[in-house]
This record gives sequence, C-alpha cells and structure tokens, in this order.
Amino acid sequence: MIFNSSKIKYISLVFALFLFSFFSIPVYADSKNPIEKIELTDMGDVFPCIHLKENVYVSDGDTDCSFGDFRVYVTDSERYKVTSASSSFDNNMEISLNTKISNVWEVNSIDFGPDYQSCGAQVFYFDIQDTQTQNTESYILVVKNEDTLGRDRACVTNPGAELLDSSKNSLEEARIDAVESVPQVKEVDDFKESKVYLRFTRPHEEYTVFTSNTLPKWMLPENNFFRINGSEKVQFNSSDTGKNDIVSAPIYLKKGINVIEAYSDTNNNPYLGELKVFGSDDNGYELGKFYAETGMIDEFVWIINYTGEENQPVLSDNNEIKDIHAFNYVYKYLDNPADYATKVDAEKNEYSIDLPENMKYPYILLQIRTKDEASKVTLPENMVKSLYGSIYSIEVSPGETKEIPVTVTAENGNTKVHNIKLNWLSSKCNIEDISIENGKLEGSLNAEDTSYYVETVGNGDIVYKLKISEGAKASLNGKEGTKEGDFCLFTAKASDPYTNILVTAYDGTNKKLYTFVNKTLGNYFGVSETTKTKAKELLNKTDWYSTESNIAQNGYWDVLKRAAAGLSFDNTKIYDITKMSVNFFEPQTYGLAILELVLAGENPYNFNDTNYVVLLEKYGEKYENKSFGSNESDVWAYIGLKAAGAQNDYPYMNDLLNRVKFFAMNSSGDIELRSLAWAALGDELSEKQKIYLVEEVRDKYLSDKDDMAGIFTYYDNISYVTSSFHVAVMEGLNALDYDVEKYQFDESHSPLNTLKSLFYSEGEWLNKVGGYADEDKVIISLCDIVNGGSIYNKYAPTKEELNKLVEIATPLLETASKTGQEKLKAAYDEAVKVKDLESGFGKEYYSLYSAIAAIDPSKVSKPNARMCSDADSEKVDAVIELINNLKEEYTLEDLQNKEAYDEALEAYNSLDKIYYKSYVTNIEKLYKTADIYEDLATAKEVSDMINELPEKVSLENKEAVENVQKAYEELGELNKYISGDTLEKYNNALMIIKTALLAEKIGKLPEADKITLNDKEAVENLIKEINALSEDELAYLKENYTDSIKKLEDAEAAIKKLQEAENAVKKGDKILVGSLRYQVTNVSTKNATVKFIGAKTTALTNITIPATIKYKNKTFKVTEIADASCKNYGKLKSIVIGTNVTTIGKNAFYACKNLTLIEVKATALKKVGEGALKGINKNAVIKVPSKKLQAYKTLFNNKGQNNTVSVRGDGEVLIGQYYYKVTNTIIK
Repeated sequence: MIFNSSKIKYISLVFALFLFSFFSIPVYADSKNPIEKIELTDMGDVFPCIHLKENVYVSDGDTDCSFGDFRVYVTDSERYKVTSASSSFDNNMEISLNTKISNVWEVNSIDFGPDYQSCGAQVFYFDIQDTQTQNTESYILVVKNEDTLGRDRACVTNPGAELLDSSKNSLEEARIDAVESVPQVKEVDDFKESKVYLRFTRPHEEYTVFTSNTLPKWMLPENNFFRINGSEKVQFNSSDTGKNDIVSAPIYLKKGINVIEAYSDTNNNPYLGELKVFGSDDNGYELGKFYAETGMIDEFVWIINYTGEENQPVLSDNNEIKDIHAFNYVYKYLDNPADYATKVDAEKNEYSIDLPENMKYPYILLQIRTKDEASKVTLPENMVKSLYGSIYSIEVSPGETKEIPVTVTAENGNTKVHNIKLNWLSSKCNIEDISIENGKLEGSLNAEDTSYYVETVGNGDIVYKLKISEGAKASLNGKEGTKEGDFCLFTAKASDPYTNILVTAYDGTNKKLYTFVNKTLGNYFGVSETTKTKAKELLNKTDWYSTESNIAQNGYWDVLKRAAAGLSFDNTKIYDITKMSVNFFEPQTYGLAILELVLAGENPYNFNDTNYVVLLEKYGEKYENKSFGSNESDVWAYIGLKAAGAQNDYPYMNDLLNRVKFFAMNSSGDIELRSLAWAALGDELSEKQKIYLVEEVRDKYLSDKDDMAGIFTYYDNISYVTSSFHVAVMEGLNALDYDVEKYQFDESHSPLNTLKSLFYSEGEWLNKVGGYADEDKVIISLCDIVNGGSIYNKYAPTKEELNKLVEIATPLLETASKTGQEKLKAAYDEAVKVKDLESGFGKEYYSLYSAIAAIDPSKVSKPNARMCSDADSEKVDAVIELINNLKEEYTLEDLQNKEAYDEALEAYNSLDKIYYKSYVTNIEKLYKTADIYEDLATAKEVSDMINELPEKVSLENKEAVENVQKAYEELGELNKYISGDTLEKYNNALMIIKTALLAEKIGKLPEADKITLNDKEAVENLIKEINALSEDELAYLKENYTDSIKKLEDAEAAIKKLQEAENAVKKGDKILVGSLRYQVTNVSTKNATVKFIGAKTTALTNITIPATIKYKNKTFKVTEIADASCKNYGKLKSIVIGTNVTTIGKNAFYACKNLTLIEVKATALKKVGEGALKGINKNAVIKVPSKKLQAYKTLFNNKGQNNTVSVRGDGEVLIGQYYYKVTNTIIK
C-alpha cells in the first residue's frame, strides 16, 4: 500500500518491524513495563507477539485465524494482575491466572457466537494493575489474521474502510488498484496532522437503505463503527437514501501511538432480530428482543504514530435529530421487514411515525440518527425491550401509545427531548361487498377466504363492483379502480383465467390479495402433458439423469433425486444415514433420514437398533412440543413424521400439521421455506388456499424483468437470483397441482424456459448465473413435475397398503421359518389391531413390512439398496452366495455334515453392522436350514429309539414299542426323515404288537356255546379292528393266529342267532313307530298286521295313519283304528286314514272338537263303530274316494256327528259355499 510520502515515513518502520519479527526477539520487562511477553494460543499452536511502541503490541506475522485467547506473561504475578479485557465484538472475556505456568495470565473469549467469523484484524484491550502502587495501565494488542482481506470475504464495507486526512483526502492512493484484496493492518509513522477521517464505501450501486430490495443485509450500513485507542465505539452515519459513501466524524489523535479500528458488526442472517434457529438448547426466547446469530466482522486497523502537537477538540452542542427510521419487529422466519412512514420537521420540532393498528407483535424497531455523529440518543428504559447496534426494539400498545420521548445529548453534554408522535392507522383491508356484471360468484363472500370461483354469464367483459374497508385502496394490475359512490369498479376480460385485486389497508402495511378464478374457462389446477414433456426434455439434458448412476452415496439429496426420478434402488449404493452429522440441524437431518429409510424400504422405527422417529419426536421436547425450533424445522419434522405415518405414535402431530399449515399460508414468511411446506402438505391445503398461494407467487415473486422474466425470486437483480430458490417455488406449486408454465410471459420466458436459459450449462444446473453446479433440487423439481406430486408428501402408508401387508403375511405365518414366524407374528398381531384406522399406523406398518421383507423381499418389492462400501457390499454378496449354495433336501445323514451351514451362519454373524444383515435377501433360507437341522436332530432321536428295538418283537416289548410309536407320531411331518430299514423295522414292530394284542383280546371271549348278547359289543368291536387292518396286518394275523380268527367267527355266528331270537315280535305287542302307537294283530310272514291305538301325545294337530309300518325289519299293514284311539284329542284338526284300513273302532275320534277334515284313503273300509265321530267339529268334512262316495256316506251315517258334517268325494272342490265336482275341465 502506498501512502502520501510527505506525511508518512513508512518504509523505515516496515523494515524495522520486518527485522524485529524475522529474528523473533522477545520483549522483556524493564522497570516501567510489567509485561515479559504476549503469546496468542489456538488449539495448541502458539503465535508470538512483538512490542511495537508504548503500550501497543502486534502479532508477529499473520495468524490466518480468528483469535479469542492470548497469554500475558508478567514479570511478577504477585505484583501485576490483568484486571480487565475486551474487544470490539462486545464479547465477554474471561481472565484467569495459569496454575501450571508461573507469571502467566490467560485471557479467553467465552463465546463468539455460533456463526462468528472475523474477516480482518482483531484488536484486544486489556488493563494491568500494579498492586503495590494501585496504578492501572491500559494496553492494546493488534492481531493480524491475514495480510490482506479478499473482496469476496468482506461484508458491506467492501472494499473496506479508508483513511482520510484532515482535508478528507485519501491517505491510501493505491487503494483503487486493490482489485482482489485490501490491506488489513496499516501502519503510519511520523504523522503530523491532529485529526483524520474514515470513509466506508457502498457495496454496489443499487444498494439502498431500509427497503426490501436491500436484503439480505439491509441494516448493515448502520452498523459500521470506529474507535480510537479503546475509547467508546462511534457509529458512522449514512445519507437518507444510502446512495453516498459514509464519512465519519473527525477522529482526534493523541501524541504518540494511536490505534484506530473500523469495523462492521453484522448479522450473518437475512433479517435483523431473527431468532437463533439452531445450536442452542435455550427455549426461553422472548418476543421483542434480538436473537440475531453472531455474524461477520470486517475489521481494519491503522496504527498511527502522531508526532505533532496534541489539540483539544471543540465539543459540539448539536442535539438535533437528523432522521428517523422505523420498521416492524421480525421473529423467526415468519416475517419480512416492512418500513413505516416517518416525518421529521426539525424546525418545528415535529416528529411522527405512521403505524398499523393491527400489529403482529407489539414492538417497533426504531433507529434515530442525529445531525452530529458525536451526540447520543437515549430512550425511556420502560419502553426499550432490546438494543442491537443503533436499532432499538420499542414496546408499544397499538392504538394507545401516543408518543415516544427521545433524549439527544450533544457532545458537550447539552440535552434536548424530542417527542415522536405515533399515528395509528386502520389495518382493515377487506372486500366487504361485491356484485359482478356478466359473472356469477360461486358461494358467498366471507371474511376467511380471499379466493373465489366466478362463472361468466352473458357476453362482454366481467365488471367487479367492490366495497372495501374504509380508508383502504384496491388495485388491479397496479391501477386503482373507478370510483362509484362507496364502490370501486374493475373490468376484466371474459377470457382472463383469473383476476387479482389487491386491497391495501389505510396503514399502507397490511394487504390482502383477492383472486377470482374464471371457472368457465376450464380447470385452474392440473399440470398439462406439454409442461411434463418440457420438464422431461430438460431432465434429458442433465448428465446425472441421462446416465442414471447407481451411486447415491454422497448424501440424502442423491437418494431423493433417484426417488423423484422414479429410478430403481435395486443394486444401488445409497447414503449411509448412520454416519450423518446432526449438530444444529436435527429436525431436518432426522426428517431426511426417515424419508431415505422409507424410500429404501427400511423401517424408520427400528433401523440399526435406532428409532429415528422417536429421535425426531424427542427434539420437540426441547420446545415443550410446541415447536421444533423454527418453521423450517417444523416443516422437515412434518415431512419425516408424515412419511413415517406417525400420527398415532406422536400425539402432537395435529399441532405440528396446524403449525406447518399456518406457516405455509403466512405471506410474511420466507417463501423458499414456505414452498417446502406446500410440497410437504399437498392436498392437506384446501383448493381456495392453493389458489391464494398460486396468486401470491404471481403477485410477489414472479419476475417480469428482461431475461429474468419467469423466474421466481425476491430480487430483480440477477446477482441475487438462484436456481435453488426458483425450483423450490416450482416444487411447492407442483405439489399444489398447479402448472408452473401458466406463468409464461412469451415463448422464451416461462419458469421452465428461463430456468434453462439462466442456469443450464453443459449438462449441469448452476446455483446462479455463472456460478457453481448445484442441481439436486433442480432435478427433484423437474422430476416431480414429470411424475406428479412431490417426494416430500407421497410416502405416508395408507390403510389399503397396510391391509395388503396383512393379506400377504397371513399365509407366511404357516410357511415361514420359526425365526421368521416369531418376528412376523408379533408384527402381524399389532398390525391387525390398527388395520381399520384411516392413518397413523406407521409403526405397525413398517414393522410388518420389515418382517415380511426378511422372509421374502419380493412379496413387498423391497429394493436392494445398500448403505455400505463396495468392500462391505462384497461381504454381503458372499454371505448370500453361501446361503444360496445350501441344499434344498436333507436326510438324517446330513446331521454329520453341517460344514456348509456353519460357514454360512458364521459369515452372516460376522457382518459388523446390524443393517448389513438386512441386506442378506435370502436369510429365510438360512433360518429354514437351521429349522431343518433342528428337525433332523429330533428325528434322529426317534430313529435311534426304533433301531434299539429287538429284532424279534413280542408282547414283552409292548411298552417299548408304544413309546417308539408315541415319539414317531409326535414327529408329525418330520417322520419323513424316518425311512429305509428303520421305517420297515418300525412298521413291523407295530404290526406284531398290534396283531398280538388283537389275538389276545379274541382269546378272552367266551366259547361259542356260552356267548350271550352281552358279548355283542365286544365281538363287533373286534370285527371292526380286524376290518381296519391293512392287507399286510390281516395276512400276518391269519397266518399266525388261525385259532383266534376261528373263535371270533364262531362268536359272530352265535350272536346272530341270539339277535334273531331277540328280535321276534308276538301278537298283542304294543309298539311305537315315530309318534304313533300300534298293537300287533297278526305276525304271519305273509299277512303281518297292526291296528292304530293312538299317538304318543294328545297335543298333535295333524295325524297321518300310513298304509304300512316297519318294525324290527318287518313290515306290517295298518288295518284298523282301535276304539277310542283319538278320544279327547282336542287340538287335532285333520287325520288321514291309510289305504289298508278296513275298520274304524267305536268312539275313535270322540270329542275331537277341532277336527275339521277326515281324509279316507282306504277303499275297502267296511266298518265304522258307534260314536266314532261324536263331538267332532260341526263343519267337518269327510273326504273319501269318489268311487266309494255313496257307500261311505252310508257307512259314516249316524256315527254321532252333527248333521252339518258332510261326506265328499275326493274329486269335489269348494267354491264359495258349495262343492263342485270336476269333470275333465268343466266344473259342474
């Protein structure tokens, strides 16, 4: 760096410092200096420092790192004590006396914050007290982190702060030539002017202060500070527009060495006050306070040796306000900064801020800049919630707080109070009434919805007549409508697919976008085949997609890309989630891990003995299950838990869903993250909610600028446009089932066309124009457009899928190995309990899926994806081959040869990761082989028992044979392993014992002449046993037990004779056949007869006397109805008299008062006894064969019946009150 030669004697100082540092000469204490030496320490490395002059030390060379620790070696630790230490980073410094090294004080930084990064020098200030004299001296340590600071490392101060002389001319003429980097520490010797200035340069020409276009570092110009010799830091001021460079107030030098540092203390995230999202266990975030992540420090240092006279500065008495900036408080990712209108009239001392009466948080962020940089601003402590740099967080009560008193203290101490008036403006921005000309609103206007369908009616343009909230404004395409009384009129073409009308509240901050979709023109939603084809064409241009690599090991995104592309995971190496680094991104990491496990066909509830679902759920406990730490964390948690089907397992799932929905619909949230929420939710959002989001994107995030037209972005500056942001929004819109190409401007400019023109380069997708390759999310978004839906929401298990698993598992419960059955049964039983639920059964689903896959992966189409190295994969394949080589059929002889099985089992057990074992796709065969060997061992025990039987078996061996038989039968299907001579010996032994026992039983029967019917059952049972013998057994019995066979045959013949005698029937016997009773009247073989004597019960309603009965294998004709056989059968309604009856006895049907029908089948009836019909129903009919009508009328006449009882032929029918005889087809 070249300085003005007339003012700076620079070369000699540099040369002296070079010699000093080259020979590493330590600086030892003298009587005036208590410091022996100073060292910087960092993770074991030690960097020496040199004493420059007076109380200033500098690092000896460049350290190339950010330091927070240094050691001060004093000459006497009893006398000299380091009492305080600080830096410009406002961090706490911890000071302690080293207990291991004498006379050493250690100064350590307690915390630089999670994202601390210093770009430039560092300056530390520390005090040493002489305990003998009680005097305290201040010292300065300047640390050179790098010799120069690259422009790409600097923040908004780039190209860095610049030193000016008293006339505000640059002392660094060569600065303009520093294209790539700027010096970090500059030393100026023999300087004669008593004051200098510093100048900060704007980062780029489009930079403006306090508008959304300044993101992502919109507040940083106001956080540029400088300090001299450790004095209180002073903030730079900028102009109202931020278009000019920033020049400091004069900096007055003391005589001797002066250390001036200039730095930007910045927030490393886009928004001021953003909640610290990751890296903290503290749940106690408080609204109104700042929790910005610590950011970057750009620091530049000048060490100036002032040799002129020291001048006392003139203190200013200016205590006026220059301007006021006010904007909303932002919290987490929910909000974007918004400006509030302010008014400053210093001459009238009038100051005001216009605020919305509807504030999300009762705080405003306020920055007050004074006309004199040296004056100070103070606000009432009871209103100040937090302070960050020069930005105050002020607590207000909307509509009630009237003013904010601001005290400005001039440099000379004079104070003045300025009251800032707060004007509370209406925040209502509703359409309160609507009528439509040439159109009809579907449904009715309501306060909740902002999206509506309209059908065209009639011809001509559609005219919307709206009444909006008082003081609000409405616009269509940026133009306000025509006023007509209290209404605004807007005209839209009947061919417009939608009409967006923006209503802005009187406060200018709150807004609502109303969308009216023209339903007459067709479907608003749905992705066209043309768009899918275009997306497929872009994919085909992508090297990754066209090569379809089977490697997906670099991370989750490789796996997600394959899934989105619909590529198979068979024989694919995928990212090993057990090696994941969680750190501060637990919800996202676990969400992605669960999603990968689901895609790979693994069980997220039990993978490698780890329940990733529970790990994710437990993270929410940090936030009392009310959050996972941030909106992004909530979304990733929802993605993971939804894919895991955790609704029932996680009781807070509905709360999480509602939070994600709220974030998805919150127009002030980060749109890139909200798009991820849309993708995760899909059809969880209503159709009207989807319309709102689609049109919000069109209104706020769709660029129409030149070559950027069709790109989704925050900014209209190509430097800030990224492909990841663009495709994130595309992914979300596609999940809403909206065709992104409907945002087309012309043939060349649409979301897909402009994506290609800006970010495609030789087979790769770039993160930004001219940037590096960053194509994961591009590929996923394009694939999801082609295939429909989103990989973030399509994998939750369904009721149908669960029931299909239950159906698949049912037969496997019978056929699987014992190990497979045990695991399957446990999972199956749990699945059956929840199979009727509609959702939320993920744990049961994946457990059953895994149990089935372990038995037969093809049953559930489980992909053969592996999370292992090539070497480990080869080990898995080797195990699979060993198992494949195992035999299919086994005999008892194989018990002596288990080497192949033992080798396979040992190889399987040697796999050092649990999940490696799950890659052995034929493990069921190994399990079944183990079952077979167990079965063989059982069968071998029985085989040995058989072979231990004597060669000649007799009844003396009965117990031994029965034991063998019991063991053999208990084998069940395993008896197939008993064969050959052993099986023959077993069968012969059974036959010998069986026939011997049978012969023994026969021998116990009485001789034939002493047989009685009491022996009948025993004889019959013995005959059954003989008939049940096999041919071989029967032959053996006949051959060896001839006498027994003869004895049984004789006994059978004797029983038969006794039985015949027993079965003889005698005349006069009363018998019961069915429910009717009879008496035998004749027993002759040719003419056996009986007479009907009554029924088993008098309660019968219908009786049919048959022509014949069969009793004891003998047939009898029923020829008579006995006297009084049915007497007093009060419930009897009808009786049929069989064909063989010739006589009806006296009083046969006496007092059968309900008997209305007597049907006579007999044609040889000769006698009806006296009183046979007495007391029957007066309306009774006696139906007789027609050819016997006249004879039977005479026969039945005067048998005690009422004269109304009639005798009718069986050919007569009753019609009305008369009977008619049927002759052919004519009724007479």
